[in-house]
Amino acid sequence: MTQNKEYYKYISASRSMLRMMWFMKYLRVMFSEIYNNRTKDISACCTKAYEEAFGLKHSFAVRLAALAAMKIPQKRSKIL
Repeated sequence: MTQNKEYYKYISASRSMLRMMWFMKYLRVMFSEIYNNRTKDISACCTKAYEEAFGLKHSFAVRLAALAAMKIPQKRSKIL
């Protein structure tokens, strides 16, 4: 059976749009947390945004790695 070269590098537009919507939700929640809670650390804002936008969509291993990476951002006073 031969593969049609036209579909070999096919990228689903609907899947890409869905992931873009998830990412935009992450950014919206993160920036609203940063703006509304001025005493909260950036890592806490990123963690809350991740849990709302991506938490249920990722497997346990990916969630664990992402939440560990959320501890990397520096303190709010150094960034802002």
